[in-house]
Amino acid sequence: MGHGYATEAMHWLHAHLADAFAITELWAATDPHNTRSIALLGRLGYTRAEQPPTTIYDHGDACFFR
Repeated sequence: MGHGYATEAMHWLHAHLADAFAITELWAATDPHNTRSIALLGRLGYTRAEQPPTTIYDHGDACFFR
C-alpha cells in the first residue's frame, strides 16, 4: 500500500488553512471510483455529502466535507 505521504500532506494542509486563514470547514471532491482517495478522506474525518454547497465539482463526483 502507500507510505502515508498523502495523509501527511493533508494534515499539513489542514493545519496551514486553519492557522493562516482560520478555515474550519473543508470540502473535497473525487471520482467515485477512486477508492484510495475516498479511503484517505475517511481517515481524515471527512463525511460523504449528498448536496455540496458549491458548484465547483464535476457532475458525478463523490463530495465530502469535514
